[in-house]
Amino acid sequence: ATSRGYEYCSLHELLHSYASLYAKTGSKEYGDKVEHLFFNAAQGARHPEASCIAYLKSDNSYEMTGGLNGNNTDATQTRYKYSPVHQDAAVCCVPNAGRIAPYYVQYMWLKEGTDLVASLLGPSEVSTTLNGKKVSVTETTEYPYRHTVTFSVASETDFKLKVRKPEWASKIKSGDKYQEENGFLVFSIKEGTKTIKVDFVPEVKLQKDVNGEAYFTYGGLVLAHAIKAHEAKTKFFPLPGYSDLKYTPQQKVVYQYAGEKVKQKGNKLIFETKLFNPATGKKETVTLQPMGETILRQVTFKDK
Repeated sequence: ATSRGYEYCSLHELLHSYASLYAKTGSKEYGDKVEHLFFNAAQGARHPEASCIAYLKSDNSYEMTGGLNGNNTDATQTRYKYSPVHQDAAVCCVPNAGRIAPYYVQYMWLKEGTDLVASLLGPSEVSTTLNGKKVSVTETTEYPYRHTVTFSVASETDFKLKVRKPEWASKIKSGDKYQEENGFLVFSIKEGTKTIKVDFVPEVKLQKDVNGEAYFTYGGLVLAHAIKAHEAKTKFFPLPGYSDLKYTPQQKVVYQYAGEKVKQKGNKLIFETKLFNPATGKKETVTLQPMGETILRQVTFKDK
């Protein structure tokens, strides 16, 4: 999470590979992988406000000054920064960053025989034919930031609507009858119009990465502690508002997991917990938020 970064091109190609495997196998685990990658690593390597991306990014991102987390011993390594072009490295990650969302959208709706599959969740509309008849569905949701999904169906035929159940969803609410089959919620749709509402109930979960470090998720979102940073504009471009951006922490603290619970503050995607500060030897109240909204951040926490 700290010593290895990932390239935006790799995120884009891996997501497309997962999506292709999903379509070919029908195995929902690939849908979960697409969701996890797109909502977290991919959004977390975008600048949350400016029109630029990180060519390379790490989950724990303590500095963005060219090298990995402040290691600037290699003068040719310039990729750990935010840029609208990255022309000093290679102009591939920036255009590919514009392709990753269309790939997600491309695989949001699939067919399985005469069934229609809501394979990747998100606001969308689909119009198609089943059994030679017209079918249209409007999916209304703020997923993954809210967890209610409404499907408005208009159909000239009977069919089954399959909705992928996210792997994190241990509790589901719906006023409509459904069966669960291989990780999908299956609704029987009759000819005419129908509205189906599904609530996937999220909770904060403690996870462990491959190194045994703790991190937290809420629904499909990985949470992170955002680190306040100093911004430096290091290169300007002819279009107003476009520049290369580098970031250093105002104060670097690498917190440790202290076994405390994470609590949500109201209905917002802001969370609080207590983490151990090894510099002071004390627990401190720390705020967490979705990693896709951060620049510098700590995502994983070693045990105290």
